[in-house]
Amino acid sequence: MKVGETVFIPDGSSAGRHLWVVIADSEDGSVAMVEFTGYVEGRQDHSCVVEVGEHPFITKKTVVSYGLGRILTFNDQRSTVNGMKQDRPADKVLLDKIRKQLFASDDSSELMCEFVDAYQKRIQATQQKDEQT
Repeated sequence: MKVGETVFIPDGSSAGRHLWVVIADSEDGSVAMVEFTGYVEGRQDHSCVVEVGEHPFITKKTVVSYGLGRILTFNDQRSTVNGMKQDRPADKVLLDKIRKQLFASDDSSELMCEFVDAYQKRIQATQQKDEQT
């Protein structure tokens, strides 16, 4: 999977599925994913509120569920998302917002923060290298 890709993953609830987005990747093919879920006042982490219009799938006020975030190896991706329905990718503005707020959320795991931080440093180094050539 690539950064920005979105996929519906069954969650076992009556709603049946939530939209997940890849927010970072690593050189070994692993990816970090977070879930979008409906906004409920006082019930979940509101570090990253996503409004209607920020992604075509979002039709109501939504939050990013950092506490459910996952890091999937390449093999995990095949077993978890193989055959799942994809939606339109998230754009750079939304991805930057999600990654920034990851570090502000008390629900984000240390492992997820380290993974995304390493991704951002790798991308920044690549951009700097490209600018020099």
